[in-house]
Amino acid sequence: MEPENDPYRHAYLKAKATTNGIMHALFNWWLAFTLFNLVVVSLFLWAYDPIGRLNDALAPVIQSQKQTHPASDSSAESQSNIYEAPNE
Repeated sequence: MEPENDPYRHAYLKAKATTNGIMHALFNWWLAFTLFNLVVVSLFLWAYDPIGRLNDALAPVIQSQKQTHPASDSSAESQSNIYEAPNE
């Protein structure tokens, strides 16, 4: 059937345009929402620095563990980390 004689062509094109418009609008909203969230999370991480605070909070614990368990001889430590498979 010729396109100019198709009685459903106008309805098809209108529905296609509507669907494309809705998908375009949804993508725009999703993009704006995602970029907004990235900015908010970045500002939160920059302002509150949770990793730095965690490092500062754990520093005394790590220091006390290093003082109570001093590093032993490196050759003995390297030998103790070797795993040997059992002989069958």
